[in-house]
Amino acid sequence: MLLSWQVDVRNNRMTPAGVAALVNAAFANGSVTDIDLSENRIGRLGALALAQALAVDIPTVASASRRSSTIATGPHSRVRSSLQSLTLSKCHLDDRAMLAMRSGLQSQNCRLTHLDLSRNQLGDGAGAVVGAMLNTPGCCLKTVTLEWNTIRKVRLT
Repeated sequence: MLLSWQVDVRNNRMTPAGVAALVNAAFANGSVTDIDLSENRIGRLGALALAQALAVDIPTVASASRRSSTIATGPHSRVRSSLQSLTLSKCHLDDRAMLAMRSGLQSQNCRLTHLDLSRNQLGDGAGAVVGAMLNTPGCCLKTVTLEWNTIRKVRLT
């Protein structure tokens, strides 16, 4: 049976460095499915840390023998992140933060099905990023929440 974990750190005064540490630990764990970072001032640097983590191909650990473990490096030894839901409501994100997150969100390794970007300072630049993300082949997103932003148009072309 596969365990899944939800990490809720809403309103914890997390810094971008704290976000990076949390995300790296969550991705290394491999069984974290939901992270809620709402009401933390993660800004552009935190968004960049998230993008880097979303784009990473995570190596699996293979036992070489009973006494030692090594990181497997073959083509079938990598797994994608188990993260499915990311809540970034009221995280002081702007268009430049979304540009920083773009590579991670459009990565073939990103398996998010739910992304909450509500209550930030996102404008049309972020709308273009979201549109491009939704048009990415293999995009798994089913829900993107954008309420309480100033996006006038999400371009899907």
